[in-house]
Amino acid sequence: MRKILFVASLALVAALAAGEAGAQNKISVSSWGGSWKDMVADTIGKKFTAETGAQVEYVTGGTIDRLNKTKLEKGNPETDLVLTTSHVGWLYVSDDLFERLDLSRVPNAAKMFPEAKISPYHVGLWSYVYTIG
Repeated sequence: MRKILFVASLALVAALAAGEAGAQNKISVSSWGGSWKDMVADTIGKKFTAETGAQVEYVTGGTIDRLNKTKLEKGNPETDLVLTTSHVGWLYVSDDLFERLDLSRVPNAAKMFPEAKISPYHVGLWSYVYTIG
């Protein structure tokens, strides 16, 4: 049974996915579509392919649609990696859809901000601050 991961930074994507991609010469990423998917493909995807030779495929959709699809695919998910929000990431975790991350296999993990280490199952890609206006 293959489980999916929520990962975020380029270094993490490359390090965590290299084994999976090397075995099949491709990696499948669940992401939002439109300009978000284009940004991911143009930055992370291109660099990942240049560094590993593996192609990146994208499965796009809305946040909850992708979660529900993954629940239906449990045990044989269509994607290797998931880009989502941290609170929805916890829904994946509660349904046993994410693998525990082994950050010891990620050379740049020590350089991550502590706030990016959300849980043993997923890491943060972006952050923002809420403030009283």
